[in-house]
Amino acid sequence: TNYQLRNIAQSVLGNSHRVFSCQKVPSYGVQKLGHNRGISKNDDGKAFYHGLGSCGDVHCCPVCSVKISEGRRQEVIHALRSHSESGYIALFATFTIRHSRGDSLADNLTAFRKARSDLIRSRKYRDLMGQIKMTGYIRRLEVTWGESNGWHPHDHEIWFVDRDKISKRSM
Repeated sequence: TNYQLRNIAQSVLGNSHRVFSCQKVPSYGVQKLGHNRGISKNDDGKAFYHGLGSCGDVHCCPVCSVKISEGRRQEVIHALRSHSESGYIALFATFTIRHSRGDSLADNLTAFRKARSDLIRSRKYRDLMGQIKMTGYIRRLEVTWGESNGWHPHDHEIWFVDRDKISKRSM
């Protein structure tokens, strides 16, 4: 379970890392505001602890990661619905760079960030964003590793654009 994985992360990262105290200390509300701590049940009848502090580390804590990811998922759903109801559409884009197994993660991330920065500063990119009337975007960096090609940084983006501008332009 995620709690077992968190226990492993705590032992690996040590007591100086914030994951170590995740759900081991009373929350701010308990400490300062007099809230209670204990065990409750959610709407599905599953038990959970309340009144315990969370580390909030989306990258290192399996317990917090699930909660934070779900919150972000709900935010994306809300943004997609709101823009759709406003007559806008969403486009999905993925960006990556050429890489090979011998490349270090640090070098790949540096090259990827520079390439993205060069792209968004370019005249062609800015012109395209103006033409399609981009109203906003959601971006997520993902880093994977594969036996064949090593470290693979890439961005997934959702672009919110004007439906009428897309239908008039062949992409």
